[in-house]
Amino acid sequence: MRLDIVVANYYSSNVSILLQYKRGFLRDEKTYATGGGSDLRYTVVGDMNNDGQLDIAIANYGTNDVGILFGLGNGAFLNQMIFDTGVQSHPSCIALGDTELDFAVAYDGTMTVDIFLGSGNGTFVRQISDGIHFVLAPLFIASGDINGDGISEMWLFAYFVIALGLISSALL
Repeated sequence: MRLDIVVANYYSSNVSILLQYKRGFLRDEKTYATGGGSDLRYTVVGDMNNDGQLDIAIANYGTNDVGILFGLGNGAFLNQMIFDTGVQSHPSCIALGDTELDFAVAYDGTMTVDIFLGSGNGTFVRQISDGIHFVLAPLFIASGDINGDGISEMWLFAYFVIALGLISSALL
């Protein structure tokens, strides 16, 4: 198994990919632009379009959107596909969930969370989650099957708070 590395470069507004070619050795980095002023904060990797290749989702804090780089399977990626998250939303982190790889985005600007439901082909429908609000700016969001029921749950964390809540994807 190869262990590759994805790096979010906040100041240079790009993502670096470092591919392992043998144990302990990485190829020179390949960079993919995320747009001037994107101020990316967070990346997460998963197969977002069910083609068997890993893709990269990026929280672009400065441009108020989420970008997805669809992987080609050879270490290369297509240009970023943009999903708008709203004016002054400032997406700060992303979590993936379920077999169609929906993703959740926590926003510093509005202190809310939205769910983008995946169709399985690389397209997503934004579900505005008016019922999920933070008292403090969100710090981290994660997902997984915490209780072993086969359904993904989402953990929400905020500054100075250990755990804000747990939301089951069965409720969405």
